[in-house]
Amino acid sequence: MLMNEAMCTFLSKISLKDISSKKLNHELKSIIDNGFFIKDDCALLKKFERLNRGELCSFDDEVEFECSFNSIHIDDFAKGDFFIYAIIYAYELTLKWKINFPDRKIKLILSLDDENYSPTVTFYTDRGKDYLNENKLNSYINPILIISGTFSYLDLVCQNKNKE
Repeated sequence: MLMNEAMCTFLSKISLKDISSKKLNHELKSIIDNGFFIKDDCALLKKFERLNRGELCSFDDEVEFECSFNSIHIDDFAKGDFFIYAIIYAYELTLKWKINFPDRKIKLILSLDDENYSPTVTFYTDRGKDYLNENKLNSYINPILIISGTFSYLDLVCQNKNKE
C-alpha cells in the first residue's frame, strides 16, 4: 500500500467506524457483483461490457486499456461521503477480484481530483508495469493511494496513523 502525503491528510480525517458504518449502494454493489470479463488478456468490468471504450490496439499497452475501461468516478454512483464509499468500493472490488482471479494480481488506484476531491477508483492487472510513477507519488498534486492485492480497512487506517 502506497500513498502520497496529500492522501495521508485525507485518511487522517476518517476512522474505522466511519468506514464500517456504511454499505455500498445498489449501483456500486452491482458493478462489483456483475464481475469481470476477459478481452485480449485484459480483465474488464462486465457491467460496462456493452459500452464502447475502445480496443486494446488503440492504447499503448494492456495497463492503459484496463485503466481506461476500469475507472469509476464514485460521485456518479453515490450520494455524499464519496471518499468513504470509494474505500468500500475498492475493498469489495479487491475481494471479488481475488475470488475470480486467484492467480492474477490486482493493482488499484484511489485518487482524488485536485479541485473538488471527487474520488476515482481505477484498477488493472499487475503485470509489473506501473500506471503511475510510484517512486514519485508526492510529485502529484492530487491525493493518491495505490493498493496491490487485497487490504483491510484496519490496515488502511492504521498505516496512515503510523505515518503521522
